[in-house]
Amino acid sequence: MTIRSAHRPPRPVDPSRTRRRRALLAAALLAVAPSAISHSEPALAHVALDLEVPADAGSAGSDAGEQSYTVPATAEPPKVDRTAEVTIVQPSAPAWVLPAAGALRDGFGPRPDAPVAGVGAYHHGQDIGARCGAEVRAAAGGRVVQAGWDGTYGNWILLQHADGVQTGYAHAERLLVHVGQRVKAGAVIAAAGSTGASSGCHLHFEVRVHDTAVDPVAFMRTRGVRLGSR
Repeated sequence: MTIRSAHRPPRPVDPSRTRRRRALLAAALLAVAPSAISHSEPALAHVALDLEVPADAGSAGSDAGEQSYTVPATAEPPKVDRTAEVTIVQPSAPAWVLPAAGALRDGFGPRPDAPVAGVGAYHHGQDIGARCGAEVRAAAGGRVVQAGWDGTYGNWILLQHADGVQTGYAHAERLLVHVGQRVKAGAVIAAAGSTGASSGCHLHFEVRVHDTAVDPVAFMRTRGVRLGSR
């Protein structure tokens, strides 16, 4: 861009007049080149420095009687693609959750002293001291394959999950699902109770892998869930 000023006859140099003239030229540039305003402060300082007028500006001129000052072109701002699509990723639901809150009671494995008559010498699950009527939740998403009375288990639910894994929930006060129903992890499937061979309200929680019972505490720990927490 080139800004021209009218040619005037030479006159003695007045430093204050030169400073005023520089300020007026800077203001004129900002008025005609607003794009400079959108840049950072260093860019503005660069423009102001290039507007300095020589003290003998009036003594040199073009054939048309005008003095020319060249202003350097400013850098273009970075281009932004406003049509680009933005994908928002929603956090996925946890794969495994706590089936019930409560302290750990009778654990997985041999038990020489049976808590009540009629139970086996080997405990195939983990007892969780849930209060009567407390919510029992599906430890993972799956399908209900058993829901009803099952001898010493009392009211019992068995869920089928992926990779040959099953989870069982015994001694429920009442069942809230039916066979064939699909449930998500954390869905309330029963209320804790003391049905069947039980000495008090609790949840008997089982984990089976390809029809073989495994330690629920260790199994759930590897999936980020600590049984016995509240």
